[in-house]
Parts: sequence; structure tokens; C-alpha cells
Amino acid sequence: MNFMQPRSAKGENNPGDKTQVGSSLPVSHENIPALDGLRAVAVIGVIVGHVSDALLPGGFMGVDVFFVLSGFLIASIIHKDLYQNTFSFRKFYYRRIQRLLPNAALTVAVTLLLVWFTGPQWMERLAGRHAIWTLLNLSNIFAYRSIGDYWGDVAGDMPFTHFWSLGIEEQYYVLFPLAFFVLYRFFCHKSDVMPVFILLVVLAAVSFVLGMRATFRDLITAFYLPQFRFWELLAGAALALYVKPFIKEQAISQKTKSLVKTIMGVVGLSAMPIIYFFHDDVFLFPGWVALLPVLASIFVIFSVSTSNGIVSRLLSFRPIVQMGKYSYSLYLWHWPAIVLARHGLPFEDPIVSVSLGALAGVVVAIFAYYLVERPLRICNDEGGKWRFAATVVLFSFAMGSAFTMRSKYYERKTAENLAIQGIKEKLEFDPIYYPLELYTPRSGARPDPVALEGPQKNVSWFMKQDGRTNDARMLRFDNPLSVDKSRNPGVEKKFGNFDALRILLFGNSHAEMYALTLEGIARDKRINIRFNAFSGKALFLKRHIISKGRKQEAFEDIASWKPDVLILAERWDNYSSSSLKKELYNFIQEIRPYSTKIILVAQIPVCEYGEQENLRESINLLAIKEKTAKPKMAQDKKRKLRLQNLAVLEEITRTIPDCSLIRADRLFTNPDGSVLYAQGRKFYYLDDDHLSVDGAERVRPLFEQAIENAIESKKEKNIARQPWPPLH
Repeated sequence: MNFMQPRSAKGENNPGDKTQVGSSLPVSHENIPALDGLRAVAVIGVIVGHVSDALLPGGFMGVDVFFVLSGFLIASIIHKDLYQNTFSFRKFYYRRIQRLLPNAALTVAVTLLLVWFTGPQWMERLAGRHAIWTLLNLSNIFAYRSIGDYWGDVAGDMPFTHFWSLGIEEQYYVLFPLAFFVLYRFFCHKSDVMPVFILLVVLAAVSFVLGMRATFRDLITAFYLPQFRFWELLAGAALALYVKPFIKEQAISQKTKSLVKTIMGVVGLSAMPIIYFFHDDVFLFPGWVALLPVLASIFVIFSVSTSNGIVSRLLSFRPIVQMGKYSYSLYLWHWPAIVLARHGLPFEDPIVSVSLGALAGVVVAIFAYYLVERPLRICNDEGGKWRFAATVVLFSFAMGSAFTMRSKYYERKTAENLAIQGIKEKLEFDPIYYPLELYTPRSGARPDPVALEGPQKNVSWFMKQDGRTNDARMLRFDNPLSVDKSRNPGVEKKFGNFDALRILLFGNSHAEMYALTLEGIARDKRINIRFNAFSGKALFLKRHIISKGRKQEAFEDIASWKPDVLILAERWDNYSSSSLKKELYNFIQEIRPYSTKIILVAQIPVCEYGEQENLRESINLLAIKEKTAKPKMAQDKKRKLRLQNLAVLEEITRTIPDCSLIRADRLFTNPDGSVLYAQGRKFYYLDDDHLSVDGAERVRPLFEQAIENAIESKKEKNIARQPWPPLH
């Protein structure tokens, strides 16, 4: 199969020969308006999905569409230049810098300024550090090391999380041109680029297989690291060699209304909204699921690049094309605006804040496109020097802002710590302990943490750079061999005999924080306990990547183990009252046949300060502000929603037999509604919404009473115990 014209054939329309001005002169792939339309489809999915993953659960897969499209376009550019013998690494990278960097640097700089003046204090340090990695095109590596789960709370609170995909693309741009140049020079012979096409397909297949393997071993690694996502860009590159969109004569001859090409385009374009709307996070991602948006993109790109069918005409509709031109700017600006609006706007319903933030991000993105992106990406000789100089200035300002944010943070903290010395004796508390993910089920999802004492030192993967570790001591396993990890997905500890009471702790980090206390109760009462808790939002509400592939396992775990008592704890104010009532009721009804008794744990009050950092730091700063040794800590703006959701929990416990509620919230609420965060030398909170070990121990009597009632009930009913389920 011939993929292109011979480069040296005499008497033919050789694009490398400038004397030939016939119909075979090369034209740019950018002359295909429908590809801008495809960009619009991708960015709409991403933005709507970020506003509401309930409305568009698969919207994030618009990024995969961008990957394929980027691979296609970059390969087309390089292939065209190599075909014409005009390729230059310097010009290629100069074009990439001018195309991508100015708007990205402006986004980073403006976002950092907004975080500094309007964002929560805890965000400053992480945003500054993340910005440095972002500007170095390593955002995905930072996310892998310090943020973790893309759907988790930390990622949702960071304004530069979305740069992970740009990091992968830019790392691809560094490696691919050199690799393609070598392959083209050594394996292309005259008109035949089939060897390069085959090699690209093979490389894509290898990357895909590695990504599949990583998906089942470590979802975070498979999601963020480039070697497991390059196959999507390589698929687009292989397609670029196949369709040859840059030879005008061939493009005209291939612009036929082929039925097959039209069907491919219709199928691909129709599949995208289906993928966006009906994705279910029970499927592991990326894994094989990423094939769906990739194949749909390949079908659409092939169709619009080789025919003038209905899909090409639809995607060439002027408003859609214009949105596609804005797509890069829209992608850059929408997420920081959403994050800052979520934290800064006073609306109780987060969907209102997020929607307004997204709208503001769209408006700013359009201005940034016309004022920065479009003027500076022009790469002709006229004005080239000042455009490049402007890019350097923007980059320098953004990088300087990032370093300033980081250094100023520490300078300010140091000054405030010195200022507090006069009252520090009155603020001394016992050390804070926290069982950092020691009870989190792994099932191959992530490596086990090495939890050591000391601040910010070899602690859990998502807490390495987390301010919560300052002055906090992370607990080790007393005896790692006492933990039975052979049974997935839960962590199990057996203290009783075969017929002893079985307890299963289920939920997220708000369940995990009680794990050490419940283990102590189980040891004292000689009963068996199992921990099935994941950091982030709860499994049954399907909100984050750790739940992908785990939801069914969790249900199977409950069904097979058949606990006598299921303890369910969650951060209930993450959800509206109506959503919580529906989802929680359905969940309890589904697992009700497998558990004799269900215990719900009311959410503790959330502090106004201290999010994502050690609350003791916030107390110190508040003491300076209020000039008192033990300042009051008000609850955050979701207090009303927590009270509404507490009423939902009470209604459910009244409705469902053998379902009770532990009012942990009462133990940490002062009569005036403020948070009881400490008593004497005991400090009860780790950050704004998690309890320390001392805090969890304060709830111990309530757990003991509920478990004692369950033991007595079991004796009265004399429930026969089925044999232990086999190990997975």
C-alpha cells in the first residue's frame, strides 16, 4: 500500500520541489474545519462533566478525544514537513511553545493571584508547588505523587489538576518528533511509509497492553503516567499516516460521499454522547473502556478527513467550529474557575457555585483567546521576536508567582509562629495521632503505605505533601502479620472464634478514622472485624476512581461475609438531602439481606478553618487573630446542610428495622454551635473534618453500647453462622 508520493520521482508533482505549483501542493491539516468541531465536542464533555459528574459521568473522556486528535495533528504536521524536506526541530518546538505556553502561563499566574487573595489558606502551598510542576510540563507526575485519585477530594480542590492531560501531551511532543524522524528516515523507502505505520501501531498496542495491566494493578498509575496513555496519541498518529490529509490532489479525490466513511463518521459521532452519558464507574478506567472514545474519535477523524459527508458538514457548522477554536483556552480556564468558585461563593448548593464558576471560566477563556493565545501563536517572521519575548515574560511571571507563593507561605507561617510564642504555653496539646490508611483495602489498587512518625516523611501516597502531617504522628501497624490481606477487598482482623460477632466498617475516610477505636473494641470483646473503607467519597455513591471496579467487590464482600453489624460512616454533607435520601435508602435496602444490624454514624462538625492542613496550625493562627489562648472555631458554611442530612439519617433509622444512628456530632459541638476541637491537652481533630485517635476514642462509648446491644441481640436470636467464605 502506498501512503504518499515518491519524494524524488522526476516529472511528478513533488511537494518538495518549489517549482511545482500544481494541485499536489501540500495543504495544512488545519484547513479541515470539522476537526475544530470535534474539539468542541471534546471540551463540552469535559466542562459539563466537571460541573456535574452526575449529569455527564463520562464527560472526562473528552480528554481521550483530545489525545487522539493531538496525535493525529502532530503526526500530520511532522509528516508533511518531512515529505517536503522542510522539517526543523527548532521550528517545530517553537511552534509548540507559541501555541501552548502563553495562555497556559497566564492561566497559572492569574489563578495563583486569585488563590493568594481569595482562596483558602491551605491551598496556597500546594497550588504554588503544583504550578511549578505544571509550568515544567510535569503536572501529571505531581498529580501522581501528591494528589492521587482524579475523582478524590484533594484533586477536586486543586486548581491545576486538569493540567495532568496537558503534561502527558507535552511529554509526548518531546519524545514523538525525534522517534518519528528516526523511523521515517530509516524505514521509509520512496513512496512507502507502511513500515512506520506498522511500527506506530505496534507501539500503540504495547502501550495499551501495559495500560491494561496497570489498570488492574494500580489505577492511579495507569491514569496519570504517560507510558500507559501514549497509545491514544499513537493511535491518532497512525491514523494520520493512513489518511494522508496533506496532499491536496489526493484530498480532493478522496472527498467522496463514500457510504462506508459516512457510516463510520455517524457511528463515531453518535457514540460520543452515549459514552459521555452512560459511562458507569463500575468499569475500570482507563483499561479497555478508554478504547471507546479512542475508536469513536478515529472513526470521526477518518470520516471528516477523507469525505464531505454529513458528519463533516455537521462539525463544520460555524458556531461549533468557533467553539473548537476556543477549546484549548476553555480547557485551561474552566477548572480553576470552578475550584475557586466552589470555595469562595456563599451558596449552600455546590452545583450553583460550580456552574457560576464554569460560566466565568468560559468568559475569561474567550477573552484570553483573543488577547493572548491567538496573537502570540502566530509563528511568521514578522513580529516573531516580540511574540516570543512576550511568551518568555508570561512564563517568567508565572514561575516567579509560583515560587513567591511557596516562599511567602513559609515566611508568613514563620513570622506568625514567632508572634505566637507569647501564648504558646497555653496552646500546648498532646501529639496528634492518626491511623493513616492503615485499614484501607488495597486489592492491588495501590502499594501499602509505610507510615512513620514525623511530619511529611514517607507517609501515605496522597499525604506526602499534605499539610495535615505537620505536628501529626502517623501510626504503624503494631504487628503487620496480624492483618489478613489475603481476602480482598477488605482488611480483616479476627479476635473471636468462628461463631463470634462479625462487624464490617464501611465507607470512606470518615469511617477509616474510627478504625483503630473499633479494632480496640473488637479485641476487648473477642469479636471479628473487617474494614472496607476508601479515602474519598463513598463507594455506593459512585464518585471516584477508587470505587471503579471496587463497588461490585464491596457488595460481594458484604454478601459473602454476612456481617452481623454493618457500620456505615461518610461525609454526608457532600450530597444534597434529596440525593442522600434516595441513594442511602436504596443502598441499605440492597445490602439489608446480608446484615442483621446496620449502624449509621452521624457526621462530626466541620471546622471553618483547617481544610487540608493540621488543625493545630489553624488554631495557632486563629489565636493570634482573636488574641485569645483558646479561640472558638465556628462550623463551615455547610452546617445547615449537615443538619438537613442528619434529619434524613434519623428518618431512615426510624423507617428501617434494626437500623440505628450514632450521634457522634453531639460530642464535638459546643452549646453555642461552635466546634469542640480540644479538651485539656487532648486535641480531637486532625484537619477540619477528620478526628485524631483521641477524637475517635471520645466516640468509643457510643460504639461499645451499640456493639454490646448487637451481641445481646445475637445471643437472643441464636443466629446460626454459615461456614467462613473461601478466600478470594
